Amino acid sequence: MLPFSLFLLLLAGSCGCFSSGSSQVAPFDLLYADGVRAYFAQDWPRASELLQRSLHSYSQLQEARRKCRSGCQREACFGSPSPFEPWETSFFDRVLQRAECLEECLGRRLGGQPSRYRASRVIQQDFDEREPYNYLQIAFFKLKKLEEAVSSAHTFFIANPQHLQMREDMEKYQRMAGVKSESFRDLEAQPHWVAYEAGMYHYGMDDYQQAAAKLEESLREGLLALENCRALCEGPREDEDNKEETQLGLYESIAAHYVQVLKCRQQCVLDIATKPGRVSSTEDFIPSHFDLLQFAYDRVGNRTVAAECAATFLLFYPSDEKMLERLKEYQADLGKEIAIPARENIRHYVQRSRMEKKLIYYAVQHLDETFKDPDLWTPKELIPESMKQKHKEDQEKRSLKASHMQQRDQSEPLPFEDIAISMDSHQLNGTQRVVFDRVLTESECKDILRLSMLEEPEMAIVADVPLILHMSDLKA
Repeated sequence: MLPFSLFLLLLAGSCGCFSSGSSQVAPFDLLYADGVRAYFAQDWPRASELLQRSLHSYSQLQEARRKCRSGCQREACFGSPSPFEPWETSFFDRVLQRAECLEECLGRRLGGQPSRYRASRVIQQDFDEREPYNYLQIAFFKLKKLEEAVSSAHTFFIANPQHLQMREDMEKYQRMAGVKSESFRDLEAQPHWVAYEAGMYHYGMDDYQQAAAKLEESLREGLLALENCRALCEGPREDEDNKEETQLGLYESIAAHYVQVLKCRQQCVLDIATKPGRVSSTEDFIPSHFDLLQFAYDRVGNRTVAAECAATFLLFYPSDEKMLERLKEYQADLGKEIAIPARENIRHYVQRSRMEKKLIYYAVQHLDETFKDPDLWTPKELIPESMKQKHKEDQEKRSLKASHMQQRDQSEPLPFEDIAISMDSHQLNGTQRVVFDRVLTESECKDILRLSMLEEPEMAIVADVPLILHMSDLKA
């Protein structure tokens, strides 16, 4: 069923005024609506074109917002107020300058009024969940563009691994002649996750030189992704249509919106720490890099950088006994006169995060706000006394959930190699059904058949070869 907001857009008529040659960035939600309309009309060339343009427009919009917010932050920064000017006048003077800068910058980059590019939450969620690729893979398949269809399907499936229909489609693509393995690529792959997984692979193989290089790349890309996420937090209030909003005064409204922005910025650390398609984030994503890097650099003999990583890790956990002991050893090796500084960009990151948390917790105490702290390293002194027990319980629940999800993810791959899919759910007239071939050797099949004959006919679990299994049996 179509989302209601998308349904309304479909009724609104075509946005044919946005030609591909125009310098103006077409609103991605209108392109998406036109693309979906063409999809249901089975106009595959137009559907594929519009859906691709909607993805490109969305990417352009996100990039424009990031660059404008970054540029305007420098151009209209909040410096020290003049002693001869009331703080309120000085503050709002900068606010107005920042707003003007953003409006002008976005209008210039997008070629139109920024307000035209505000989409509904439902449409935004579709793009967050890569829904356009779901439509695209069918359109490309109908156009006999198999490589593009496979890439689109894979891109959607990475973020939606529980989607049963796409799981079946992926099974079909894997069996098709002419489909190359390199076609199964994630078109929305996040650089920090690519580097992180490569780093962890090398780390597990005891190749610490390569592990350190990839983990450093993951850290750089992860921090960049974090800043990009934070830049997008300064949008409209999520509950701006709430009737209670009209009852708030100037300062209450400003406070409520600013706290929402701060909470969004804090949650960005979970966004970058959550791999697409996963429910839970990787715990302590940024701090854990320095734990891993410290060990990797130590193993390759670079004790100077290993010491730096240890000192940086202690910014998050200053009382960690094991890391304090390692830092003490490094200091003894390098000489007491040698300073071991933590990385300055991480020091700034921690200080900024602490200041934001302090403001949020103040709002929780005094302005009836709520907050789920995304970090395990948050100093206890920042947390109000009345919230410490709940904070502890929330962190324990999150750690337990993350542990369960990690165990599930590790158990999902099938313990077989070179298996072939002979029949899928559609052919077996059911859901989550699949027939695998080459799961067992011929002699193993004969043994199972022989054992099955020992039972009553209605109790036999194997009737023929290849062995037929239900997906739930494989996960058990």
